[in-house]
Amino acid sequence: MLFRSARGLVVQVPPDAGRDAPDSERLHAERLATLDVCLLTPDEQRVGMATGALGLDVPLVSARLGDTLAAVASHPPIAGLPVGLQGLGAGAPAVLVTAAREPRVRAVVCRGGPVGLAQAVLPRVTAPVLLLADPAELAAGERVVARLLRARLERSGPDDDVRA
Repeated sequence: MLFRSARGLVVQVPPDAGRDAPDSERLHAERLATLDVCLLTPDEQRVGMATGALGLDVPLVSARLGDTLAAVASHPPIAGLPVGLQGLGAGAPAVLVTAAREPRVRAVVCRGGPVGLAQAVLPRVTAPVLLLADPAELAAGERVVARLLRARLERSGPDDDVRA
């Protein structure tokens, strides 16, 4: 949804087309426009459901998300807005990979999902990251947080305020 008075845009990546991102109404109340994108074709979704690998082709999903951000950047009503990414489930590692290479991304939220699949790019993620993990995913989430903190400490000086 677009608002003329939007302060930013949140691109939400659900794990599949059958699920909507749950936070749109709250984001709209804060004058944030939202764009919910399913980045898998129907055939890819069927194969993913059958194999249990739905959305786990992180490079593919991230490349499509990058294309989406490029399209947004060329759309005048929202072109200059700061961008946040929210990945739900299997979309979570793709938003981290995209944030690592897209300077327009100002914030990242990962709600569940296999965030450990994005470990290799974490040192390049400069936007603030919020990880919301299920209890079964806490160990992977802790490793991701530790890697983000190490990368931020390496980029900063000893007196800088560093937050993951």
